[in-house]
Amino acid sequence: MNKKRILLTGASGFLGSAVLEALIREENTEKIIVLDKEPPQIRGEYEFIEGDVTNIEVVNSIEPVEVIYHFAAIANLDDSIERNDELLQVNIMGLINILNLARETGIEKFMYASSMYVFNNIGNFYGVSKKCGELLVEEYSKNYGFDFVHLRYGSLYGKGAQQWNSIRKYITAILNEQKVEYWGTGEEKRDYIHIEDAATLSLEAMDEKYLNQALTITGQQTKSSKEIFEMIFEMLDM
Repeated sequence: MNKKRILLTGASGFLGSAVLEALIREENTEKIIVLDKEPPQIRGEYEFIEGDVTNIEVVNSIEPVEVIYHFAAIANLDDSIERNDELLQVNIMGLINILNLARETGIEKFMYASSMYVFNNIGNFYGVSKKCGELLVEEYSKNYGFDFVHLRYGSLYGKGAQQWNSIRKYITAILNEQKVEYWGTGEEKRDYIHIEDAATLSLEAMDEKYLNQALTITGQQTKSSKEIFEMIFEMLDM
């Protein structure tokens, strides 16, 4: 297999940094270029470009690559309503800028970080942006001759999670207050996957057999909110 030059956007985020670590370990990677507003706190060999995906000049300055992993996005559901203008600018217009880069430089594969929220209507503007994003990626792929993979992630957990990450919020609340405030019945079910497993599967998704498909990347077990709370209380011996 020929070694690939890879662009990773959003590399300082929870998922992006885990994928960056996996790419650094990957033997078939010739060069890694990362684009983000902040440098990733990851050791390894890669070129960091400071900038935002909404900045066309910065995006157009990036050298040609064979593969793009597009992870740059605003993903906090609270921000989905309060910052919807900014969210749509980053998640849609930023994506279009990266897709235009893909078109102009002739990439081979476009790996798009989507979400399980494309399946329902509870993701607010974030979910809408991911549904729209998948359609944009598919249309660019069809018209400009590159392959794609939609990576639809379940609920992620692990070291480095953002403060608004659900598992981190639950653990923090239980540690600090010995209780969790939760809106719902407790029977709502979600699929959870550890961040390192998600990163490993994200690299495996480059395989030819997954091209031009949408892949669900999540854990093998579905847990209700009540079951998650009980597990955390038990693990913390509270």
